[in-house]
Amino acid sequence: MQAYRLYIDESGDEGIDTGDIIFQEELDIPPKATLHQMMMQTKLIGAQMLLKAIESINSGEYPPVYANKDESSYYSFPDKQSYKTFLKNGYKIL
Repeated sequence: MQAYRLYIDESGDEGIDTGDIIFQEELDIPPKATLHQMMMQTKLIGAQMLLKAIESINSGEYPPVYANKDESSYYSFPDKQSYKTFLKNGYKIL
């Protein structure tokens, strides 16, 4: 089963996604999941993680997870080819 990772990170000096990770969570992509379902799931879980991060930062009790730049990647908003690949792999938009 394929998985994806959500994370909340600090702003880094070198640009987007270069700071230390505050929280991260890896989740499985369910078979037959639609793009809409995945987007809804990531928004809900991301919002919950953001609340946890704010509470932890305010209390001063968060251990950053240091980013391994050799293993990290950044996925921006999907382009046309991403949609084609998504559909080709058997997933649906709605």
